[in-house]
Amino acid sequence: MPKKHCSYGICANDSRKAEEYLRESITFFQFPDPSIEKAKADRWVTACRGENFTVNSITRWTYMCNKHFVDPSGPTSQNPDRYQQND
Repeated sequence: MPKKHCSYGICANDSRKAEEYLRESITFFQFPDPSIEKAKADRWVTACRGENFTVNSITRWTYMCNKHFVDPSGPTSQNPDRYQQND
C-alpha cells in the first residue's frame, strides 16, 4: 500500500502512523488532476494554505485527509470541495 500524508497546511496525518491512522479513522483522498480538473485542483490547493504549495506541486501521490472536509467521510456530491474553516 502506498504511503500517504496529508498536504493540508501543517496537518501531520500520515498513513505510516498506523496506530493513530486506525484509531482516528483517517482516510485520504487524492487531489484532483490539474490537467483534467484545473478549477477543482485550484480550490483544493487554496484550501491547503501552504506557502509553497501550488497546483504545480500536485502529483499522483498528493492527498488530503478526511479531517479537513465538512463531511467526515470526505468529499461528497453535495460538498465536493467544502472544507472545515476552523482548522
